[in-house]
Amino acid sequence: AVEQHRATGAPSWGERAERIRAHARESLPQRLRRWGILAIIGAGLLDGINPCAFATIVFFLSYLGMTGAQGRTVALIGLCFSLGVFVAYFVFGLGILNATLALDSFPLVRRALYGVIAVACAAFALLSWRDYRALAAGRPGDVSLRLPTTLKRKAHSLIRSGLRARLLAPASLLAGAGVAALELACTGQVYVPALIYMLSLTEARALALRWLLLYDALFVLPLLILTALAAWGTSSSRLADIARWQAGRTKALLALLLGLAAFYFGMRAAGL
Repeated sequence: AVEQHRATGAPSWGERAERIRAHARESLPQRLRRWGILAIIGAGLLDGINPCAFATIVFFLSYLGMTGAQGRTVALIGLCFSLGVFVAYFVFGLGILNATLALDSFPLVRRALYGVIAVACAAFALLSWRDYRALAAGRPGDVSLRLPTTLKRKAHSLIRSGLRARLLAPASLLAGAGVAALELACTGQVYVPALIYMLSLTEARALALRWLLLYDALFVLPLLILTALAAWGTSSSRLADIARWQAGRTKALLALLLGLAAFYFGMRAAGL
């Protein structure tokens, strides 16, 4: 190596490293946006079919069917209920995003938050896998990550009250918002890490609001699909069968998603 570079001198590795860093600064934001949007899409869809939310959707549509509503009436009420869920979820997400933005001036606190999120995601991943095994073995009573009974009763009560009101459309919208707020006790295990993830990509920060809108739209998409099925005459028992069929599979996918989130936030907490 000495003989090779004796006449002209060795190349400057510092200059080469700076060129590589400059290229990275230009290319990484594009890669973050490309892969970041896929992560948001996956998380939003999985959160929307989270058994916590899915069971409440089925209850809403089943109770709506008991009132005698059919066709366009089911579609209208389901759309209002979905809009209420979307608005409540968006408002909560916007609050979390704004609160997290305030941590920009406190890098140590932000890294500590990443560490807490990593530990929480790891714990939820293990519990989701345990729930999957319980459902696969036919033991739904052993599921641990589900909406507490008290909140479930309150959600059902909101739905019944909304569907008994004279002004069904606005009452359904308010009921949807209230149910979404209660479900955050369960669905928040995916939503909160997704929100922090949106802002953890520094170069993609300007896209956070659009990502939030996309996530929330995907979250209510299963509700809209089931509403359409109910409007076309699908029975409540068939909807319940769909809920039971997807519960275990969703738990397994949630375990994988949360495991990846734990790894990602762990790396960020370590400064990598």
